[in-house]
Amino acid sequence: MERKDAVFRRSKHELGIQNENGYQSLIETALEQKRVPRWFTGIEKADPVDDRHGIDFWIITDMGRFPIQVKSSRAGKKQAIKKHPKIPVVVVNPGKIESKIINTTIHVIGEKRNKLKRSLDES
Repeated sequence: MERKDAVFRRSKHELGIQNENGYQSLIETALEQKRVPRWFTGIEKADPVDDRHGIDFWIITDMGRFPIQVKSSRAGKKQAIKKHPKIPVVVVNPGKIESKIINTTIHVIGEKRNKLKRSLDES
């Protein structure tokens, strides 16, 4: 049984890496094709320290960079939100429509960016 569990954990980990790579490629293509707002300027893979804190990528904007986490399922998203409630989560899997992934990313990062902008305008 332990061997089966180890194989399952490894395959889940490999799926996560595959989906993260696909997400990064999708966002980079959207940036190249100018399918994102002007304020959305880049994406960076998080380092291992950030990753331990629930951050998979940094979305670069005109107001700085914002963290985002990538999950393969809604169940994974729920767990991630419980563990790191301040970090937006986007679900990425082979069945997900690319435009929906891009639009979700723009929406969740746009909300964080607008909140920061409002707080700076008020000070």
